Amino acid sequence: MCTDRRIGWEFLNPGAGYGGSCFPKDVRALVSQAEAVGGDTRILKTIDEVNERQKAVMPRKVLAHFEGDVRGKKIAVWGLAFKPGTDDIREAPSITLIESLLNGGAEVSVHDPEAMKNIEAIFGDQITYHDEKYAALKACDALVVMTDWEEYKDWILASCCGTAMAMLYSMAAIASTGTGSLSQTRTSTASAKNHYDRTTVGRKRQRVKARLRTPPTPKPSWHNPSKPLSS
Repeated sequence: MCTDRRIGWEFLNPGAGYGGSCFPKDVRALVSQAEAVGGDTRILKTIDEVNERQKAVMPRKVLAHFEGDVRGKKIAVWGLAFKPGTDDIREAPSITLIESLLNGGAEVSVHDPEAMKNIEAIFGDQITYHDEKYAALKACDALVVMTDWEEYKDWILASCCGTAMAMLYSMAAIASTGTGSLSQTRTSTASAKNHYDRTTVGRKRQRVKARLRTPPTPKPSWHNPSKPLSS
């Protein structure tokens, strides 16, 4: 499916659930319209239900990591918009995560290149906002990456060579407190990315992307599928 230009890598990355102003609303609208004419909406309803359950996955993972108790823990969240390249937070999975952390008694610090003002309109001074992503990590116990902005991807590669949108990191294992550790994480990014590019997965992706960039073979001038061949 990744080799299909209509789908590609961009639409097959795992994540914490879809959001935004279109897809959730459109799925529910289809359910309503289908039910109005007596249509079977089981698949559409299941899509919406599964997506809502998916939004609860990251809160459960954080809670499980801290053995069921996040009280007094400081959790950093990178990525607030429902997708990169926008400040739109409508039905974003990050909202579900932040609400769960606050309800559990955790302290939350966040960073997003575009969407922090919109999140601030919801949570106000309940959470801490940072214009620089590494500043959000200071004194944190864990980091959750919720949106795959480009500026986060190199850090993800440095951490675990992953590509998933929603990921949980223990800061004790990666970048604990203090600017020295955070600086070390920054400088390790380039070498880790180079290592990833040399791996089997990295080479495979490069081959697939090269095929996607290759123009299709032109058809012969006599080729006309609608015209039958003469006997």
